[in-house]
Amino acid sequence: MPCRRAHDPVRLFTAADVPIWYQSVGRAIFLGDVVDPSNRDTMSVGFARYAPGESNDWVVSYDEVLIVTEGAFIQLIQGAALTHTPQ
Repeated sequence: MPCRRAHDPVRLFTAADVPIWYQSVGRAIFLGDVVDPSNRDTMSVGFARYAPGESNDWVVSYDEVLIVTEGAFIQLIQGAALTHTPQ
């Protein structure tokens, strides 16, 4: 794991820090970023709220942080399902 550089601040984000929530058209999926290209070129950090049973196809082309706080997030990689839940 890389060491944090001295000038990189440690920051706490909550869903209240999301400036704009985006809703997927006609679906109960809400997304909001707290770190995006305006803060960091190659990384995104945000919050997502999916209603039970909702899903979306998503190909990530940058570093992404996902923290599951409730429920489960199922990730499909080359046909294999990985289920992520809060610890």
